[in-house]
Amino acid sequence: MNTLWIDAVGMACPVGLYSAAALAAMRAGIDGFTLDEADFSFSRSEHIEPSADRTQRTLALMEAAFLDLLPALREHSARALPFILALGGPGEHVRRVQARATTLLSRLGAGTLEFIDIASRAPVSAGRASFMVALALARAYLEANELPFVVVGTSDSLVDPASLEALDARKLLLSPNNPDGRIPGEAAVFLLVSKRHSPRAIALSAIEHLEHPESFAAYSSGRAPAHARGLTELFGRLGRSSPARVDGVFSGQPHGEFWGREFCYAYLRNARVMPEPLYHRDVGSELGDVGAAAGAVAIMQAIDELRPPARLRPYMPARERALVYAVSDRGEFGGCILQRTPAPRDGPRG
Repeated sequence: MNTLWIDAVGMACPVGLYSAAALAAMRAGIDGFTLDEADFSFSRSEHIEPSADRTQRTLALMEAAFLDLLPALREHSARALPFILALGGPGEHVRRVQARATTLLSRLGAGTLEFIDIASRAPVSAGRASFMVALALARAYLEANELPFVVVGTSDSLVDPASLEALDARKLLLSPNNPDGRIPGEAAVFLLVSKRHSPRAIALSAIEHLEHPESFAAYSSGRAPAHARGLTELFGRLGRSSPARVDGVFSGQPHGEFWGREFCYAYLRNARVMPEPLYHRDVGSELGDVGAAAGAVAIMQAIDELRPPARLRPYMPARERALVYAVSDRGEFGGCILQRTPAPRDGPRG
């Protein structure tokens, strides 16, 4: 089995606590928010305190994104539900989130769902490339088992006080003195992926991931050049797995001269599969650097353009194929190709 199908989605981020709202806000260019004295007592969401640590923020976003996916799971009458989480950050943070995730998801499932963490012994933690690694694991699991689907999720936050201090210490934050810096962000995404085609599904026709020594961290410390060999190889593998030209490229990367140069080199070396004219959209300009959730948010951007809401289709370019990629600072590269199947009335549910 080479193709996976994305059957349903869930998402949460600062500009939308469910997928439809988040994608609409990103599509509209809303990239920030302000705090005021308004009464939010009517909201189903809980306020996340500014002092909350990375684990608390990650779990809060995970809860909101999973609630967005939950109606689709109930529609499938799921009982035993394998899941894989793609996480980021220090090892202790990953272990804490992994340990609490099953309890959290079981509580949200109100005891009607049995969750099976199929990556509990080896948590998936590959920075921004984590979600692509998790998708590859999900594909292997579905190939080896009779269960029809797997939930692949991710959640990360880089806006907690400790993460901000760490980014500042590494001189990675955007500031008047550092115009090449990053804006930290946070997000969570869940996908229901299946080995069975359904009319509303989006196809994952290729998934690839690799490691390469020419990383941002190595370049920043003077240990390696920046020749984009890793990204060139990733795009080449995706092009060989699914050789038709794509209609758009969706990046999980933050802004910065290094990432822009990497993409330019790799794009030119793989021009035969790239869109002409070039169409490129990145997560960094809409939500900032969302860590391990970067690849998943880029997938959501691509789904939104491959199968937009019906009311917007007359106003949006028709896209059938999208290349999505995300790269960690350490040199982990991950990517996939999405393909729209003949159009039903709506896209993946969520």
